[in-house]
Amino acid sequence: MIDGAMRLGMVDYAIDDPFDWQRALQRLLSRCASAAPRALAQTKHLARAADGMLAWRTQGLPEYLDDAARVFAAQMRRDAVEGVRAARKKRAPVWPE
Repeated sequence: MIDGAMRLGMVDYAIDDPFDWQRALQRLLSRCASAAPRALAQTKHLARAADGMLAWRTQGLPEYLDDAARVFAAQMRRDAVEGVRAARKKRAPVWPE
């Protein structure tokens, strides 16, 4: 069942050992911490705005989605270049401040 959910994109992680969740969480948090700081900040901002539909109430869903797309595109232009460059050179990215 988990394999099918993963194939559909409904599940990203599955932990077989119930006592292994702390290690799995630490790995996930480490990956998040190594993300581009500006992109991470913008993602957190969008997630907070979506929480409780705050932005949707003031803007409406289409406008919120347009704003989210603009933020995503800006981050792709800034941070994705370094991310791709680092991946090609098999090194850790050096994120601009």
